[in-house]
Amino acid sequence: MRYRIAGAGSLGAVPLLDWFHGADRNDVIVTPIPSGRLAETLFADEADAALLPVVEHFRGYGGTPVPGIGVATRGATGSVKLFSRVAPAAIRRVSVDPQSRTSVALLRILLIELWNIRPDFFVNKNQNEDLFAATDASLVVGDGCFAVENRLSATDMESIRVLDLGDLWTRLTDLPFVFSLWSLGRHFITRANEAQQASLTRLLTRARDFGLANLTGLAEREAARGRPGPGGRANPEVLRRYFETTLHYAIGEKEIAGLHRFYDFCVKHAICPAGHAPQLAAAGTG
Repeated sequence: MRYRIAGAGSLGAVPLLDWFHGADRNDVIVTPIPSGRLAETLFADEADAALLPVVEHFRGYGGTPVPGIGVATRGATGSVKLFSRVAPAAIRRVSVDPQSRTSVALLRILLIELWNIRPDFFVNKNQNEDLFAATDASLVVGDGCFAVENRLSATDMESIRVLDLGDLWTRLTDLPFVFSLWSLGRHFITRANEAQQASLTRLLTRARDFGLANLTGLAEREAARGRPGPGGRANPEVLRRYFETTLHYAIGEKEIAGLHRFYDFCVKHAICPAGHAPQLAAAGTG
């Protein structure tokens, strides 16, 4: 059986996807999909598995989460930041990237819980060109965040407040934050037998383990390609720290606790309906 998997093409996803691009891989088709379209892709049976934003699990788009694999942080993210020209409590209008669904949900929760504010949110597809177009603050995520940091000069940054959402989440909960999880699609689960489901799960786990064992090489390769990381620099040491220290790809008990806390907040603030609490086992090896 040839499996179809979908994942975002962001830098943070590289360690989970790189193994599938090996020359001898003919049992998997990998399709890069913008993060904002992954849920629809999986729901429409255009993929057997997707690296799904966790808020989409809460909204019922996912099927079965794959145990122990995802993208999480235990503090600062380096790549999910709110750039603001006013103090947080004074924010009234926020622009967001259309792909940043989990991060948008997280920001809504943080602004309510930490500052008791509920600003208006709107989509700005051109944040890298105009960060503060008719807005007080701009939420920028992933590679877009690196591009903004690269564009802003030190002089520009003097007047801008930069809040890392991972830092804020840790301040609020003292827990890790999980941004995305591998999920097997509902249609795939219906038509695939248990052995086929287990086979795909093993492949995803093997890909994670390969990535974790080769983070230094992946960082050097991506930097050589000119791909920026935190701070907007295409520096192998910066990218290595991002892969090895900032991001965590093995989802353990603390990450699961953070995932459930996020779900509870999403239900509390009507970001997602009740009834889709994540059922997830901690990290294992395949």
